[in-house]
Amino acid sequence: MIKGLLFAMMLVPQLGAAQSIACKNKIIDEGVTKAEVVAACGPPTQVTGRTGALPPAMGEVTPPSSDDGQIEVWIYNFGPTKLMQRIWFEDGRVKRVESLGYGH
Repeated sequence: MIKGLLFAMMLVPQLGAAQSIACKNKIIDEGVTKAEVVAACGPPTQVTGRTGALPPAMGEVTPPSSDDGQIEVWIYNFGPTKLMQRIWFEDGRVKRVESLGYGH
């Protein structure tokens, strides 16, 4: 019974858990600079920016940062066989990585 419960818990992803991606054998996760992301993954497909707090991730009640700084969002579309990735930057460093649907 306990083994089955532990196995089921391993299958359920943790809400709000940090995500990362790998580009050219470089792990892109929280704290990586924009320059490092471009060097590893190339230029993004889309870039948007805004001022304000980072919106909460799935499972979070409040945003991880309360300051109203400049936020930049990069989208990477790696094609139809891979998931697109959204990378949130705050102060020039990765704050969050999110997987989206399959690219085109």
